[in-house]
Amino acid sequence: MHARFEAQSGRVGIGIHAAYNVSDLNEPAAGGHVIVALPAGLSIYPAIRSYVVASGSLWRVSTVLRWVPKAAALQPYVGVGAYWTRSSAGAVSATDMGVLDEVGTEFLIRKLQPFAEVRLLKDGAVSAELAAGIRLVFSDGH
Repeated sequence: MHARFEAQSGRVGIGIHAAYNVSDLNEPAAGGHVIVALPAGLSIYPAIRSYVVASGSLWRVSTVLRWVPKAAALQPYVGVGAYWTRSSAGAVSATDMGVLDEVGTEFLIRKLQPFAEVRLLKDGAVSAELAAGIRLVFSDGH
């Protein structure tokens, strides 16, 4: 039987992911994340992402509160959180803050968890991102 990641408070995982912004930026990205399980199917999910842009740099830091409704080998999840984006090109730089919503699913293979998700980012305008990656659960909360 598979136990959901969030079933054990204090369980920790770390992972990598690739993403593509399909509306606003139309740029690919890569990043890393940590996930820390809380009680009641919840988890905290901080992440950092760097985008591949033609000139300058663009990166985003986010923190999401995720909820997994049930334990299963293929488990869906939803989340809501905040993000901070920093871009720079030459002497010009900009900072953006906003809210993000996500929906995804992860597959539990012992200590490995491949996942795919869709994120909606809102900072006045709305953009969407597709992401996929894998995480390794390296602490079981005990």
